[in-house]
Amino acid sequence: MRTSAEGKTEKPGLPGFEIQEALVGLALDKIDASIVKYLSFFSEHIPLQSVTFLHVISSPKQAWPFSAVFPEKEVELSPEKEAEVAQAMKAETKKLPPHLAGEKLKYVIKDGSVLDEFVSLSAEKNAGLIIVGKRPGHRSGVLAKNLIRQARTNLLMVPEQSHGHLRTIVVPIDFSDNSIRALKAALAIKYAAGKGTKIIALNIYQRPDLLSYKVDMTPEQFERNIRENHEKGFEKFISEQLPGFEKEIHPLLVESGLPDIANQILEQSLEAKADLIIVGSRGHSQLERLLLGSTTETLLNINEQAPLMVVK
Repeated sequence: MRTSAEGKTEKPGLPGFEIQEALVGLALDKIDASIVKYLSFFSEHIPLQSVTFLHVISSPKQAWPFSAVFPEKEVELSPEKEAEVAQAMKAETKKLPPHLAGEKLKYVIKDGSVLDEFVSLSAEKNAGLIIVGKRPGHRSGVLAKNLIRQARTNLLMVPEQSHGHLRTIVVPIDFSDNSIRALKAALAIKYAAGKGTKIIALNIYQRPDLLSYKVDMTPEQFERNIRENHEKGFEKFISEQLPGFEKEIHPLLVESGLPDIANQILEQSLEAKADLIIVGSRGHSQLERLLLGSTTETLLNINEQAPLMVVK
């Protein structure tokens, strides 16, 4: 393991975590203060080569029954309105630290569908990360869910209550390829952030039904046997998929008889004082993106405390 002059560590065989282009949504309301504050903290640990702030003036297209004969002319932003919005965006970001200044920052103003403009601009700039905020009480998380489905990049959702710490990263795992991607991202972020960051791999597994098995054990012995096998399975998974990092990942195996996994993930993450939750998405293909897992979707809905990153 190598240590840089800044005290950050690098481990052989682990790809670095550096964002060439981050696309950050600004709503021009009070949620922006939380996003800018978290971005200031996040960028101190994770290098951001360029940051584009996007504000979309939502203007859903009205139905026009004669469009086939008399096509509607698109209404463009006036130079005066664009200058006014740009000035407001710069005012929102004036508290960014010196390492995020000058040519690193760009401001883009669009008029139309918020989702479409985010997807289009992220593809145009080949963004490595999209950052959006979440207001308290807004349980739907519609924009974040649709961005994950349609954009080809990672997403970071920052609730208004987020704090600037990176001491504990929780990665919910189900032993799939998604879990591996999420754990690799967590490890890369851990080493980019430096010493003192802990990774917890959280697995919620179902409580077995003793009546379904013909075994000569007491219920306590049976459940202990299931847990021991689960622990061995976890150790095997890490040693095979992430050899050399066994001591860097702390298991949190929680037995449950409840079907609501997302709420249990959030409860366990908050109990562990998670500063960041990282989950893996289904992948890059259109079908995989459309099949956003119900657990991830629910987690985006209900989480109002900890920043949540979805990696691809």
